[in-house]
Formats: sequence, structure tokens, C-alpha cells
Amino acid sequence: MRKLTLTLNEAEVCTLEQLAKAHPKEYFRLRGKALIAVNQGQDIATVAAVLRISGESIRTWIHNWERHGLVGILNARAGGRPAKLTEDLVD
Repeated sequence: MRKLTLTLNEAEVCTLEQLAKAHPKEYFRLRGKALIAVNQGQDIATVAAVLRISGESIRTWIHNWERHGLVGILNARAGGRPAKLTEDLVD
């Protein structure tokens, strides 16, 4: 498998940093952190191990980012089992 890289401009890095720091959903913050790390030259396997996510997820996020930008990683399904309780019942 070829090495997948990501090259972001300054504005894109800033956008992902804001996502990684401030988004209310942890899985979207993880996406921002992962893409920033890959952009900095870190190996996908290393990033996956540190963030405790699969390398395949990171590859999918990279492809979605390259095709659709921010919308590509925010619209993608987060994965996992659907919640049994609605937010109204949790509160």
C-alpha cells in the first residue's frame, strides 16, 4: 500500500486546529487531531496508535478531506452503535 500523505495550507491547518480544540463532539475533535498529525509528517499507523483509532479511519478521513474539505469530515458517519436513549431522556 502506498504511503498516504496530506498537505494542508495555513488556513486549512487553522480550521482543523479549531475543530480539534472546540468541537463539542469528541469524534470530530479526533478527526482534526489526526489530520493535523498526518499533515505534520507523522505516520498513519503511529497516529492511529496514539489516538486509539484505526488507520483505515484516518485514511478515510484523508480521502474525505481531499474530496470535500471540512464538510467531508463533518458529514461522515461517526461509527459505532446507534444510541438507545435520545438526548431528551439523558437529561
